[in-house]
Amino acid sequence: MDMRASPVEVAERNTDQLERLVAIYDRHARWAIEDRYRSRAPSYFGLLLRKPRRIEVDDLQDIDAAVGAAGLTEPEVGSLYELTALVRGSARNVPGEPVAVLAVEVSLTIDEGTIARAVAARDVLRRAGYRADAVVGGEGLAVGLGVPGDVLVCLDPTGEA
Repeated sequence: MDMRASPVEVAERNTDQLERLVAIYDRHARWAIEDRYRSRAPSYFGLLLRKPRRIEVDDLQDIDAAVGAAGLTEPEVGSLYELTALVRGSARNVPGEPVAVLAVEVSLTIDEGTIARAVAARDVLRRAGYRADAVVGGEGLAVGLGVPGDVLVCLDPTGEA
């Protein structure tokens, strides 16, 4: 510590360091929760799907054919790569248990942007011919947030699922 620094200068330096540490923590926390949802898909989504497993966009065999044919654009399909996860399995409690895909978007705090990304991805998947649902996950909901009835919410407030 510089003995010639005023208390105000020291406080400003400490504030800057604290802000950097908070930013580092936030990045790590966001990565950790996304990784938790990706790696534990069966734990989170086993009540919705039979044999749920995380898949990659490239595992969706009909997605490339849907570009143009179903009116999808490359940017729309590209947006699927930005999702936290795609999860595929057989839909429980649906006659015949058809294959379904969940478009999963995760944030520490679920907000309107989280919902919009999941819904947009679900819509792309449906236009490509998949049975799809939008799922948002996180540790909590933004204050006053209204979640549409056709969006599934998966909360993990403890971070221990």
